[in-house]
Amino acid sequence: MQLRLTDPEPGTPTVDVTGITLEPTSQTLSVNETLALKATVAPVDATDKGINWSSSAPDIVSVDTKGNLKALKAGTATITRLHKHGYLLPH
Repeated sequence: MQLRLTDPEPGTPTVDVTGITLEPTSQTLSVNETLALKATVAPVDATDKGINWSSSAPDIVSVDTKGNLKALKAGTATITRLHKHGYLLPH
């Protein structure tokens, strides 16, 4: 893994993301049904709240950049949320 760190502007404090809650945490969908995931980032004043979403089985459940799901066919998938810089967010 390669990680690039940059310094913020001098005197600008940064607040790291310490966690994220997701609603719902589990859901059963019918084919063609959609669901909007609600992600709440902590702390409220985190400097960078960007989230990237991915599906373990995008042929079964698709997820867009806003956390909206669509069931495409029967099966099971896990939706993962990553900080926009590529690391897993804590729960």
